[in-house]
Amino acid sequence: MQGKEYLEQIRLCKNNINNNLRRLDELREMALATGSKELKADVVQSSISNAGLEDSVGRYVDYEASIREEINKYMDLKNKINKQIEELNAPPQYVELLMLRYCQFKRFEQIAVEMDYSYERVRHMHKEALMKFENQYLKGV
Repeated sequence: MQGKEYLEQIRLCKNNINNNLRRLDELREMALATGSKELKADVVQSSISNAGLEDSVGRYVDYEASIREEINKYMDLKNKINKQIEELNAPPQYVELLMLRYCQFKRFEQIAVEMDYSYERVRHMHKEALMKFENQYLKGV
């Protein structure tokens, strides 16, 4: 695995969680819509008609639990990669660049402004920082 692919895991995991949270909102809306039938005083509701609501709520609860697990894995991964970047045996500006790029999800243009370097200089430093990261953490993996 290349350094960039390894570090991009944080962003991919976060995007996946965000997509799943949107899906969870859809499930919540469906569950609420299922149970929003108006009841009449003289009609007895059978357990069969409640099955749709129970299924929707059950799917919602299960999906929410799986998202919580995903969030925990994301936090563990982010902490691990943050620590690796912080402990990288490289110039401090390389560490800062990798943090801005892969932990704060900033674009090279934003990083260049923040670090007061040219865009091209940031891209060059990024390449060097990735090589150092790969040599320290991914060599032989």
